[in-house]
Amino acid sequence: MQKQPLRPTSLPLALPGPSSSQYDELMDNMSDDEKYNILLQSRASSLVQSLGKKGRGMGGSSRSTSEAFTPLYKLVEEMTDKDMRITLRSFAALIDAASLSRDLNVIQECLLLARRNGVSRAFARSVGALNPPPPLRAASDRYDLSPVPSDARTSELAAGVAALTVVGGALSVEAVGPLLHADTTAASVVLGGAAVMGVWDLTQRKGQELTLALAGINRLFLRDPERDAHVQAATFLSAYLLGLPCFCFSPNVMEAVRMTAQVPAFAETLSSTAGLNRLLVYLLAPVAVEEANYAQLMASDARQARALLQVYMGRGEARGQEGREEEVLLPWAYEEAKRLLRSHSALLERLKQRMESGGATVGDCVALLEGAVASA
Repeated sequence: MQKQPLRPTSLPLALPGPSSSQYDELMDNMSDDEKYNILLQSRASSLVQSLGKKGRGMGGSSRSTSEAFTPLYKLVEEMTDKDMRITLRSFAALIDAASLSRDLNVIQECLLLARRNGVSRAFARSVGALNPPPPLRAASDRYDLSPVPSDARTSELAAGVAALTVVGGALSVEAVGPLLHADTTAASVVLGGAAVMGVWDLTQRKGQELTLALAGINRLFLRDPERDAHVQAATFLSAYLLGLPCFCFSPNVMEAVRMTAQVPAFAETLSSTAGLNRLLVYLLAPVAVEEANYAQLMASDARQARALLQVYMGRGEARGQEGREEEVLLPWAYEEAKRLLRSHSALLERLKQRMESGGATVGDCVALLEGAVASA
């Protein structure tokens, strides 16, 4: 996602051998629910180790991955049939294994089975809370919709590199020239010219070029773990609440298109206008949280939602909408993303802190969301 500060869950409990009297005593004192949950955690942990060793989640066949998860599916179904509730700890282990497979069908199947069991209540919880988009013939300002922030990273990087090359090169010549008895006149002229251009930009253009160059330099060198965790938490939270099984991957067009093509249970829904709207909100959630909390968009990419909309229009799935999709749908989705995150601000902060710690797994994050919803 991808950037994933996530690691697989290991089995939390190592039981003594069957010949141990402590083992017999432990098993006698455990309920059937506890025994089944330990078995589920054990099998999920073994699958995590197997996937990690074989690299199946990084390019193996989807069929072989699905077959590897069949015993887990059957175990969860058996627990549901026997009215045994999966614990959040077991659910976390199940999701860790599913996310490591990188197979959207596996992730979706695990979530559906968990929902039937009753442990998953937060997944797709906010689908019905989205406001309908305004008519495409209407102007977005009539509905008080903010424009999606622009993304000028290409221009920023070019300006930053140019500034570093010119000014940095001239300063280097100024510093090293006397030691080598070299003429530094040209370097002095360059620095003087750069200073004059900077003053002119500040007085005549309100510092537009300097701002662009500084933004590019920030992109090259600035690293902000808190910002990264905040953006990733917004992505994770919005996708999970909107019922998108790609919640543990990076928010980009490729993942969105791959999801609509590979998940049979969601392909028809996500290929519809309503499904497109959910995907747009998901892609703009990281932009919304970064724009609201930081001075510059760096960790998120506002271009992804526009690119997805263009893909849908090119495939004919958004035709007959008068060519105003970008003008209306993108501001609407951006506003809905902001509203979704505001309504779950406390949960977003907890998820950000969990991710920022660097020790959270995908399953840990899902368990946090489900636990918060269950206790609400």
